[in-house]
Amino acid sequence: HVWTVFLRFKGGKGVATAAGVFIALLPVPALCALAVFFIVLSLSGYVSLGSIIAAVTLPVIAFFRHEPVLYVIFAFLVAAGIIYKHKSNIARLAAGKERKTQLFKKKNDNKTEEKKTI
Repeated sequence: HVWTVFLRFKGGKGVATAAGVFIALLPVPALCALAVFFIVLSLSGYVSLGSIIAAVTLPVIAFFRHEPVLYVIFAFLVAAGIIYKHKSNIARLAAGKERKTQLFKKKNDNKTEEKKTI
């Protein structure tokens, strides 16, 4: 899903796939990381920032919960890959140019829409 052959070795950033894998391997740390993702997203409005912080959170929580060492190492490696794939987002965040996501968009007022079309 990150470098898929079906998209000519281009693809996503691996966050959703990693979430699915770690919900199976490390359910408690994964659910904690998912909660962190939604907290950061709701406070900042940046999906990329939530993804990056959640990716870092997962192996840290797994380490302190004394999860199996191979799972913790795997979680650190996946987190490093996710951060690497987000390098362009990190640059936009630092420059203040990253797009925000609105969780609860307000519905457009019909009168406003009519004014725009006239």
